[in-house]
Amino acid sequence: DAALLRTKKANDWMKQEYGNPAPKVLFGSFWFEGELCILFADTNLGKSILAVQIGDSITKNYCIGPLGNQADAGTPVLYLDFELSSKQFESRYVDRQWGSYLFADEFYRAEFNPEADDPVHYDNYETYVKENIEFALSETKARVLIIDNITYIRNGLQSAKGALPLMKTLKAIKSRFNLSVLVLAHTPKRNPFKPLTVNDLQGSKMLINFADSA
Repeated sequence: DAALLRTKKANDWMKQEYGNPAPKVLFGSFWFEGELCILFADTNLGKSILAVQIGDSITKNYCIGPLGNQADAGTPVLYLDFELSSKQFESRYVDRQWGSYLFADEFYRAEFNPEADDPVHYDNYETYVKENIEFALSETKARVLIIDNITYIRNGLQSAKGALPLMKTLKAIKSRFNLSVLVLAHTPKRNPFKPLTVNDLQGSKMLINFADSA
């Protein structure tokens, strides 16, 4: 059915979902299965390290402190790393005495390929990135997608005009592949003595409005 809207009686929707299992907890009450969640904080506070640990915990089915995780062990995770080089990533997870940390085989990491096709062959940069993300998801059969960070997918996030297409794209990918998505984002310069709020997310508040959780 290619119609934009699917309309049923409210009771029919209730019958359809009755008895279906509730979404599994992925990171305590912050992130549930099937959600598009935004993780944001000031620079250099450990967002990427936390995101990798969340992905690792999902593939291995362990909890991070008191934050529950109900994902099945072996759940494939795709981590799009637009922040670090492969050597920088390796350096974070190796110890002189104990050697390299052993991730699960289901934990996949992707980074930009400097020899990739020229994006000028595409209508726009966002379409180019979207198609490559979808290809990586198809290859890995990932059920969880972590993007570090959102700035590299689309420019112009400071306006609703720029944020709206991005969130639509991520929602479309989430729905098509039946994913749980965690997106990392920065905050602009702010007073560090004030509490962090959704208004501190770098870019338009539209990002929060279209996310399931943050």
